[in-house]
Amino acid sequence: MAKKTPKKDGKDRLFVDVVETAVEFHKRRLWHHVDSADPISIRVEGEEHPLVCFVLGHGGVELGVSALRGEHAMEGFEEVILTGGRLASDAPCDLLLLSFEIPTEVDPDFLRPLHQSGRVFGKNSAAPIFVGKCVGEPSRPMTRPELRIMQTILRTLLMAASSGQLQQREWDWKRRTLELTLEGKGKKAHVLDSVRTWPPPRREEEREVRTPVLTQA
Repeated sequence: MAKKTPKKDGKDRLFVDVVETAVEFHKRRLWHHVDSADPISIRVEGEEHPLVCFVLGHGGVELGVSALRGEHAMEGFEEVILTGGRLASDAPCDLLLLSFEIPTEVDPDFLRPLHQSGRVFGKNSAAPIFVGKCVGEPSRPMTRPELRIMQTILRTLLMAASSGQLQQREWDWKRRTLELTLEGKGKKAHVLDSVRTWPPPRREEEREVRTPVLTQA
C-alpha cells in the first residue's frame, strides 16, 4: 500500500512539495538551456528502468516535462520523434506529464494538487498540471506514487542544472543519453551523471501492446 503524506493546516505535504518544485522549475526556465529533442535518462528509486525525460518549451510552445516510463520507454520516445511530437495511444510505455496551464481552462479533476497545496494561482497565471497516462488508457490526474516520481525528476533536473551537470547528448540512433541519478537527502543530496546506452530496439514483430495496469493511489 502506498504511503500517505501527512497533512498540516489542511495542506497535503506531497502536493505542497511537488507544486513548489514545479513552480521553481518554471522560474528557472530550464527549457532555455536544454533541447526537448534530446532525451535525458533519469533513475528513480523503486523504478526498475530509468525514465526517458525531455524538457518541453525549447520551441516556445508547450512548457513542462514529459517522462516516459517502462522497459520500452526509449521506443516510445523514438515514436514521438517519428510522428512529429505526439505519443500514440498504444505506445509501449506510460507517460507522466507536467505542463503549465491556465487553471480555468483545465478540468477540475486536475486541480486537486493546487487546491490542497494551499498555493493560489491567478486566473491568468500558468499553474502546474500533473497528467498521467497508461497504455491504451485516457489521460488522468497523476496518482500519488506518480507525483513522487515527478517530484524526483524535477529535483534531479534542477540540481543538475545548478551543478553544471545538465549537459545533454545529442540524440541519435545509437541510443546514448545523459543519465542522472539523485542520491542523498537534504543538504547531502547530489546528482550523479553518466552516459547510458539503451539496448537496441525490438524488432517490429516483437512489439505488442500490453494490458495497462494503473498505479494504485
